[in-house]
Amino acid sequence: MPDRMLMQQMHKMMQSLWILAIWNLHHLCQMNTWGMKAHHVTLLEKVGISRLQRKKRLKLKQIHLQTCLLMMMGSEHRLVSLRCGHLFGRSCITKWLKGNARCPQCNARARKSEIRNIYAKAVKVVDSSERDKALLELQLERDLRKKAEMTANQERLKHMMSVQECERLKRELMEANKLLQEYRCGMKIDVSQSAAKPKVAIFALEKSMEIAKHGGCRIVDVCDLLGMILISQPSINELFPGYGFRKISTLDMKPSEFVLVHQKPIRDMAFHCHDGLVLTASLDKSVKITNVLTNSVVHTYPLDSDVWSCAWDLDEPTYFYAGLKTGDVYLFDIRMTSRYVHELPRYGNRTPVVALEYIKKSSCSSYSKSGPIVGTLSECAFFQRSDHQVPDYKVIPLPTVGPYTSLSSEPISGHFLVSSRPSPKQTRVTHTLCELSVDQSGADVVCNPIQTIQGGRSQLQLTRSKLLPHPDDPSSLLVCAGDEEAHGGKVW
Repeated sequence: MPDRMLMQQMHKMMQSLWILAIWNLHHLCQMNTWGMKAHHVTLLEKVGISRLQRKKRLKLKQIHLQTCLLMMMGSEHRLVSLRCGHLFGRSCITKWLKGNARCPQCNARARKSEIRNIYAKAVKVVDSSERDKALLELQLERDLRKKAEMTANQERLKHMMSVQECERLKRELMEANKLLQEYRCGMKIDVSQSAAKPKVAIFALEKSMEIAKHGGCRIVDVCDLLGMILISQPSINELFPGYGFRKISTLDMKPSEFVLVHQKPIRDMAFHCHDGLVLTASLDKSVKITNVLTNSVVHTYPLDSDVWSCAWDLDEPTYFYAGLKTGDVYLFDIRMTSRYVHELPRYGNRTPVVALEYIKKSSCSSYSKSGPIVGTLSECAFFQRSDHQVPDYKVIPLPTVGPYTSLSSEPISGHFLVSSRPSPKQTRVTHTLCELSVDQSGADVVCNPIQTIQGGRSQLQLTRSKLLPHPDDPSSLLVCAGDEEAHGGKVW
């Protein structure tokens, strides 16, 4: 008590000294009486306001000391919660529960044993609606992902089964072709009897369709394994100019999607014998391999000149040949994507290679050699390939007369067709059916013309003829070629 009274007396003395100092300061400034009185009143009012503020602060401090501070420290007054979830300080809520066993906030029943410590550095009120929405969307995405994975697994299984079925059908087709080859090997084509047979119409127009409105279709190739026809044509979309091919199904004979491949016209196309790959040669100085199942270009081989013709190696499916405008013929390996692996020996003049046709080893023929037949505008020869690991070729000229337009072969019998334009030596379009055999010594391969077919007297376009087996008589072959005088095609 004495200390408290002493503190009060000192406080009053300080106030008196403060008022006296202010009064003396204004008195020294020589202000008028009214101004001094007014200023003294102002100072006294300020002193009164300071007293009121001091009393108010003291009262707030007392209230603050009586309020729960919720200190986040490991003391007796740490942050805790009741069963209902409301937060309090431990010492405060403990005192409260001694007098009233209910929550101060919600008036729910509460006991001291239900007090739980909250281990947190800060407590904030957060709107959890966005979080709940995000969690709901996350769960939805997880469900969709699980469903998509199940669908993908089902489609993968279907694809695997389809591939197995396709492989089985391939084996059956190859076995059927082998049986057909063995059957046809026992039958010899009699040219005289075939010519003496009466002409019976075996073909009729079934359907006519428009592929390109403005023309430009040049090459047609067929794949029996896939049941697909490819027809080269220019792009009809002005945004994507170029050249490609149109796919047509042999099941319903309806055109489907167009595949853009080259920037300049396509000169030749060749289907792969097993896979869904097609080889295209173009005037944009490139050869491209395209997958017709995915409609995507697998690889591009750039060259130094326009490519006029191409053909697959039927004995080694990884090899193919490309004939250039300069008369060069290159051998490529699809396992080597940088450049060609071999250049065939040059034969004749440097004229464009208009046609390439590969003659594979056949059990029906008396020879066991294979290789490509190269036809330029002025020369035509068979390049006999050696059996060595490093390819080596022997050039065998064909006893035919050019200028040549196309080549075609029938792989089972081993026969091939050589077509040429009219010239001073021959006044009509000529189609010569030939076969390869060995000479009397059995060392060299020779070409024997079997039959020569005469066509029209003029041919301005480089049309292509086709040699194919007779659909009703396996021992006979058919020759189909265009005839400009007849304004259509002829079949012999």
